[in-house]
Amino acid sequence: MWNRWFILVTLLAATPVRAADERPQTLGEAKAKEQVTALAEVATLPILTLKSPADIIQLSIQDNDLVVSTKLPLTERAVARAPGLAGLSTVSVTSTQIDPTRPPMETFNFDNFDYSVPGVVAVHTSVGQSPGKLTIVQEQDRLDDQVHSVQLIQSTGEIGEGDHRIMLYVQITAAPEVNKKLPADNIVELRRLYPAETTMYLDPIFRTLRQPGFLSRVDPRLAWQVFGDAFVASPQLQSQIKTILAKLDADDFRNREAASRELDQLGHPAALALMRMDRTGLSDEQRGRVDAFVTKFKPIPPEQVERLRRDRDFLLDCLFADDQGIRTRALQQLQKVVGKPIDFDVSADAEHRLAAISTLRAGLGAPAAPATTQSQADQ
Repeated sequence: MWNRWFILVTLLAATPVRAADERPQTLGEAKAKEQVTALAEVATLPILTLKSPADIIQLSIQDNDLVVSTKLPLTERAVARAPGLAGLSTVSVTSTQIDPTRPPMETFNFDNFDYSVPGVVAVHTSVGQSPGKLTIVQEQDRLDDQVHSVQLIQSTGEIGEGDHRIMLYVQITAAPEVNKKLPADNIVELRRLYPAETTMYLDPIFRTLRQPGFLSRVDPRLAWQVFGDAFVASPQLQSQIKTILAKLDADDFRNREAASRELDQLGHPAALALMRMDRTGLSDEQRGRVDAFVTKFKPIPPEQVERLRRDRDFLLDCLFADDQGIRTRALQQLQKVVGKPIDFDVSADAEHRLAAISTLRAGLGAPAAPATTQSQADQ
């Protein structure tokens, strides 16, 4: 394969440059030229052949912040290949020693050039993580030299008073022009404040990274906190909870601790049942331990729950949840909010649900944003 690339590079290098008065190059010619140039630049790099794009880069949300991780060990810049990852990709994982008293910090850089996108020479997607900063960028290399740039920048270190931890910058000079600077305190808030913008500008990046619908994934703890009134505990679960509650008031501290661990093992279903349970007659010890357990499954304050029940974009995101119970409840609530039936198959696979959600979101239109949010979005 590399021999064919080398021959192609040599042939193009020997091709005379056209005079300025000759016809301009076509899009196909520009794509071919850029590919050859890119291949020449990486011709001497080692090649990593991986089973999945997830071996190169993984995205997750922890404590409402965007987190990038990799399965790769420390790696000097190399070409990375994986099924489903289009175009030409390079990756590097290096170690940086900032403070000699602390362990070294890893720096991660990933670049992908996709020449298969219609209408543009290439789409360049990059992810860079260094101490204190995470940057995700997607830019179009266009034949008309117009700018099309989307940048997501998250500060992972200390930030100044009044500063925002995350910013989304969008600059498009081709008509219709776009120039947006969207601030938020974390990636979850960014999604909630600007659902239309994150769908339009960030979702294509996550698709390139083979994580479609990444920002549509709602924490199931949050979803069930919002839809908890629809949860019905099975008779078996109710019996288990009753038995454990009695143990939570045992005379022996060790028995009470063991009962708390039993609750932890029951997990989310037990928490949902206890959220709705009448606690009349429980001792202070029982109430305290129940509260400590249930709190783990309440990621937002109670006053925000009702707002999310009316939030169309949150309900649309819940239609992408892995739990069909959440999807069913979200669809029922969404129909109440919009005041009409909605044709959506909650049992469809993830890919079809994601496409249907996108269609639904476009069809419903963007809800009116608060004045402060809109003014920020127009900056």
